[in-house]
Amino acid sequence: RNADQRSDLFALGAAGYHMLTGRLPFEGQTPLEITEKKQAGYYPPASEHVPSLNPKIDALLARLLARKPEDRFQSASDLII
Repeated sequence: RNADQRSDLFALGAAGYHMLTGRLPFEGQTPLEITEKKQAGYYPPASEHVPSLNPKIDALLARLLARKPEDRFQSASDLII
């Protein structure tokens, strides 16, 4: 598969989620379980862990952590605009 800047944006979303919640977006007991959750695109919204979080942050993280690269920001420039 081709990795591009959208892969970096996914990683930024995962790091941001971890910094905001203290948890990883895709948690599991085994690497297989984590991989399955990542492939399914499921993770609890950050606001489940931090109820005071602005809903716009959940929306931003959802776009960064989108399963399909075409559903993510297409570049870092798109993210900051």
